Amino acid sequence: MEPRISLSAYATVLGLGLALTSLVGHPMLAALVSIGLLVSGAVLHVFVYARRRQRDPLAHRVRDDRRVVAQWTAAALVGLASAVATWFAPALTFTQREVVFFAVGAVIFFSAVYGSALIDWYYITPSLAGLVGSAPCETARNGRWVGLTNIWYFHRLVATVLASGTLIAVPGMLASTADSDTAQGAWTLLSIGVATIVLATNRDYASVVTFLKNPRLSVGDVVLLIREAWGGDPQRVYVADVAVEGAKVKRLDGDDFAGAPFAHKEDTTMLNDEVARCVKDPKERPICRDGNCSGVNWYCRNNPLSAARAARARR
Repeated sequence: MEPRISLSAYATVLGLGLALTSLVGHPMLAALVSIGLLVSGAVLHVFVYARRRQRDPLAHRVRDDRRVVAQWTAAALVGLASAVATWFAPALTFTQREVVFFAVGAVIFFSAVYGSALIDWYYITPSLAGLVGSAPCETARNGRWVGLTNIWYFHRLVATVLASGTLIAVPGMLASTADSDTAQGAWTLLSIGVATIVLATNRDYASVVTFLKNPRLSVGDVVLLIREAWGGDPQRVYVADVAVEGAKVKRLDGDDFAGAPFAHKEDTTMLNDEVARCVKDPKERPICRDGNCSGVNWYCRNNPLSAARAARARR
């Protein structure tokens, strides 16, 4: 999730999907989604982020905040403008069954994806960056960030369920309304194929549901991890990030991070089976302490590349 590419792409496709939804005869849906986007974006920006903020963001975050506001505002205005235009000029609309289903599906899909990304931007990353209080790297003791980690997992899980359901439902609905046996068979096969791919690529979400019921670790924790490349002995690692496929961690030297500051997001990834049986090690002191930033936290407010893709940032 980065505002310059990922969020810009999501907002652009969402805006185009809203416009197409109006053109295929559903301006009310486009208007409602657009208004919802404007209201939710404003609430997240003002009440979830700006009013909770305890530190002033640096220039890179200020620029990206403006970019994100421009994205959801533009997408919503495109949707509203297209809805109003088709209300007053119904001759602009056209009806083709496949286009209708794909347009509405695109709106649902990218509303879920972009909505989840906005929660990340306005709630998750400010907490990780230390903009609304101490960052996880600035606090002692394990388990202090379970609530944030669960919200992180949960909203991504909801977005994935909605997006995956849409991918399966669109060809399924087209199959149920097809006007020939050949078309019905083709859409049915496509729906089955999409469902197979979705289930295969999202099988790690079963682990996410398990972790929500019984959290094994949270961002900011210190756990022990064995890697042959590290000599085969248990090493202390800091949990810097959580994702569907596992937890991204940074290797520690005692209570300190000895790596290059902000060189990369993680040293390695703990897979979900490793997370399920992980052993926590006491975190008696913060990794970043006494006013010193160690660079262990990729999302830190001091990292100008925190919103960039790690691979691109390394180039």
